[in-house]
Amino acid sequence: MTRVLALIILAATTLIGCAPIERQARFIESEYTPYLGRGTSSIIGQAFLRTRGGDVKTAAGLPVVLTPVTSYSAEWFTQEVLMHRRLSEPDYRAEKYNRAAIADAEGRFKFNFLSAGRYYLTCEIYWAISEDEWTGDTAYAVVELEPDDTVEAVVTRPPD
Repeated sequence: MTRVLALIILAATTLIGCAPIERQARFIESEYTPYLGRGTSSIIGQAFLRTRGGDVKTAAGLPVVLTPVTSYSAEWFTQEVLMHRRLSEPDYRAEKYNRAAIADAEGRFKFNFLSAGRYYLTCEIYWAISEDEWTGDTAYAVVELEPDDTVEAVVTRPPD
């Protein structure tokens, strides 16, 4: 009985601790429209994280997500990526402006035909440290593109 009660308490505290934060920023379509359509710029790069021991864990086979920088996405980036705080469900209208590329075996990726502007690049990289335990984080970069630009990005996470 004590063990069952302990599991119920653990489950309840986990759910309470995971309650999403209500979004403050609102989706504004006009901030996203410059990113819609076919542009003339590209981003090439590599996504990886370093372990505490200095080993490199690449984003091999994982999606690298490209998100336009807007007031709405800035809240997501700050809260979820930088501060590890889960926000309430996103506005579905923002999704069509995101793109994803699957990283190769070395974590390399490429985005073509992008409009000029600022973008967040993110990639969740996790690996097993034991049979039942995983570790990792979200690698990220912020990139600014000019027309006809090709920018090389390193998507990682700076040390704390």
